[in-house]
Amino acid sequence: MDSQATSKTTEIAPAVETNGTVPKRPRAGLEFVSPTRGKLSFRQMFEHLVGYMNEEPDQSYHLIIGTDSLLSEQTCFVTAVVVHRLGHGGRYFYRKMFNRKMDSLRQRIFFETALSLETAGLISAELSRNGHSELPVEIHLDVGPNGDTKRVIREVVGMVTGSGYVAVTKPDAYGATKVADKHSK
Repeated sequence: MDSQATSKTTEIAPAVETNGTVPKRPRAGLEFVSPTRGKLSFRQMFEHLVGYMNEEPDQSYHLIIGTDSLLSEQTCFVTAVVVHRLGHGGRYFYRKMFNRKMDSLRQRIFFETALSLETAGLISAELSRNGHSELPVEIHLDVGPNGDTKRVIREVVGMVTGSGYVAVTKPDAYGATKVADKHSK
């Protein structure tokens, strides 16, 4: 169904801030992967995301962004972008990047949170330019009340809520713990 669905093309026009500057745009090399459509630029990913919502505009949607990491010779970070049609499934995209080996769990968790916030900021800016500014955005964090990550919950939740997004932690943070985790291996 996904490959045959037609999506309405959304014009992504640059907006001008009140101070006359053009806001930060996604980097040209920012690539995402769709399990059904393959490699996509940020613009293509965004058009598919909006197209999915335009297929059934009367439904309710949430945008979920979560990042997970896997430590090996390098640290692999995967950020997932999930558009959830409440009660009716969803679609997701992910981007993968490698960084130097980060042995510190605390440092990895803060970097994961920063990557999720960066992605949320880019998508939120585009959504507001395209009439979808009311879309609820959740940041799913790979932290929970058990285990080593419990020491940083308050700090990363504060980063997310201070940035204007809803923070979701384990066991409900499936954007990070299921979707992003699946592609970090």
